[in-house]
Amino acid sequence: MKLYLVQHAKALSKEEDPERSLSPAGWKETKRIALFLSEYIKLIVTKIYHSSKTRSVDTAEELEEFLAPHKGIEQLEFLKPNDPIEPFLQKLDKLTENVMVVGHLPYLNKLLNSLLGLPLDSEAVKFCNSGVLCLEKTELHWILLWKFSPEDLLTD
Repeated sequence: MKLYLVQHAKALSKEEDPERSLSPAGWKETKRIALFLSEYIKLIVTKIYHSSKTRSVDTAEELEEFLAPHKGIEQLEFLKPNDPIEPFLQKLDKLTENVMVVGHLPYLNKLLNSLLGLPLDSEAVKFCNSGVLCLEKTELHWILLWKFSPEDLLTD
């Protein structure tokens, strides 16, 4: 099983948009990474989970357009920035198919650290907006396979 962690795309400031929808750069970078994942990585994901925050919903919907998970996308109430990670860890224990989580910091950082057996407050990997990180579950533990950010890809 593979788990893909994605930090939501760049969003507008609260002053520009109280709902914090995606900025033009956020849309562009998410489309770039989604196209890369679908055409070059040939990423197959069963479902995309996201938080209730607009920037996470928008990012998940853009990824869904390119990745076409056969079980669609689903909002989970326990994926907000400062939520405890235990509810998702419990859900993850029951999953066997490849899934993606579109979320926020510090939540994603804590989730990653927990899966890798690191202190929750450490920064083993630097997340970036619209970046995707791939973990794989082995018989014994989770391992980090790769990470891509929009900056890693050629610009147009």
